Amino acid sequence: MNKKVRMGCNDSYFYNPYIDKLLLTPEGQEDDFTRWFNGEITEGELPSSYNGYDRMVRADIRGILGPDAFWMVSRIGETDDAGEKDGFFKITVVGAAPEKMEYLLGDHKKTEVIRGISYSKEQRSSMNQGPFKQRRHRDYDPDQNWLTLAAGDRFRYSSRIIMVVGDDHVRWTGSSRGSGESETLDCMAAGLESLIYFADQRGCAGSIPSVCYPGMIEFLTDSGVDTTKEFTLNETRCHIEDGRIREVGNVDGMPLSMYRLTRQQNHIRLEKPLRRAGKE
Repeated sequence: MNKKVRMGCNDSYFYNPYIDKLLLTPEGQEDDFTRWFNGEITEGELPSSYNGYDRMVRADIRGILGPDAFWMVSRIGETDDAGEKDGFFKITVVGAAPEKMEYLLGDHKKTEVIRGISYSKEQRSSMNQGPFKQRRHRDYDPDQNWLTLAAGDRFRYSSRIIMVVGDDHVRWTGSSRGSGESETLDCMAAGLESLIYFADQRGCAGSIPSVCYPGMIEFLTDSGVDTTKEFTLNETRCHIEDGRIREVGNVDGMPLSMYRLTRQQNHIRLEKPLRRAGKE
């Protein structure tokens, strides 16, 4: 998390509940941000040094204070060094990122404003859709603990059943022993299909049906994968956690590559000045 991404804001401000104003110092000094926050100037009157992070900070402080700001400041003042007894309430920005802002209230109480990453409709609609990325079979690599799942692969499920990977789906072939086994095989085919999209960075681990996890882990083990340690499926580094297949380092649920790209795009957007230079 970066601290110096905001261009216009200082790190700390002081809220005076008696006059309902945000100030740069307890003595009453103001700057462009506090005047903007207090409604004395508009966003269009800000210098070009202010960017989207400054707008987020303004919205967050408004949300932190809320309609009951005086009561909140008084309550925190009972247990904090910088509270109601001094006639102001200190708010410090300690971390800034597109998905989360961190603040220190007073001198001790830390709070987070979590937004998460916003994905486009196109990104979300692309999940678990389209042809599989891998088009060529590769044998399991024991040195890298790496298994490739590709279109055209055929995996033996039992002496009677084979799972066949098509261009964009998985089906089973063979003879089942009745409708009950057929339903189980349909579920396993759907689970393997979701696993391949997950391995291709085009699906979430959460899209794998929970009832399929034991079968998926057994499938990986039968394919040679050592699931007791980190392993790789196509483009995705994985591990087993609580009996489920997880992507290593995933903090969002969406594929890690999509998360990182979108987070960077959001950061670039937020870094843009609210006003163009030369408009002061």
